[in-house]
Amino acid sequence: MLLLWVLACAPRVQPQSPASMQMGAGELVIRGTPMERAQAPEADLVLFYGGEIGGSLGTCGCPDRPRGSLARMATYLQASREAHPGQRDLVLMGGDWLMNPTSPNGSPSAQAPVANGYVALAFNTMGVDAANVGYGDLAGVLALSPRPEWVVSTNTQGLPSTRVVERDGVRVGILAITRFGVQPLPGHSIADPYTPAAAALQELSQSTDVLVLMSYGAAEVAAQLARDFPELDVVIDADMHRGFFEPDTIGDAIWVRSHYQTMRLGELRLDLSGEKAALIVDRKIDLDPLLPDDPAIGALATEAAEAVAQALEGTTKEDATQPYVLNPE
Repeated sequence: MLLLWVLACAPRVQPQSPASMQMGAGELVIRGTPMERAQAPEADLVLFYGGEIGGSLGTCGCPDRPRGSLARMATYLQASREAHPGQRDLVLMGGDWLMNPTSPNGSPSAQAPVANGYVALAFNTMGVDAANVGYGDLAGVLALSPRPEWVVSTNTQGLPSTRVVERDGVRVGILAITRFGVQPLPGHSIADPYTPAAAALQELSQSTDVLVLMSYGAAEVAAQLARDFPELDVVIDADMHRGFFEPDTIGDAIWVRSHYQTMRLGELRLDLSGEKAALIVDRKIDLDPLLPDDPAIGALATEAAEAVAQALEGTTKEDATQPYVLNPE
């Protein structure tokens, strides 16, 4: 685990110029003010995507150039909307966005309920449209009260299997699948993703304009669904991806990968003028220390850190679950 943390936080050599690198249909944006980073081709629909924040509103915690944080993400979202007035967009989060509510010693975590509540509050404040319930998020989601309307898991019993979001006459159908990983909770078994996702795709294709599948650690199943269902437009793959990846095409679907811990925010810009959504550009926006914090989300992050610290007072190290500890296989 220590090795994984070191690899995630290891400094990477960044080119000094230009502020962004265009590589095929992908663009990596590593420098500039929020408005400068938001300069991009106009699009009919933009999908902002991230995930794997592990119950933290803050950065990755890396000692050298810590990246990520929901406050920086909110700043960039606002800049993009100001740069593109009237922009249709959705904000989507992949799995592993909550903290494991069980401590390493098997007892309830002292900080997880507090941290997870603040993540849900931040998502509500930012206007997150859908969040994939990964296998490790399930217990945390069930503990949220009220349960957010934006949670979705197509192959988990007892949760909304799909979500439809409309933006200015464009209906976007969203599915979300997760791999197995933990003992399912009573009444919330996790099924093999293919069959429920196939049924959901068939149903949603009759009533939506764009179909998006979020996959957490289930890339093989997602790829098979993309090959079998030409109706599928976009697959967002979350599975501890680091570095820069250009978008791929599997079947007729555009395939993009979210960056681990949302150290880079994904920005998929789509053209809807044809029969299917077409790729304009898939951008990755570095959420680095040069991006200022959004005041509202920044205040929530400070409040969350103080509340978590208070929850941990008097507890032993074994009673805590640290952010970014991977859920058990």
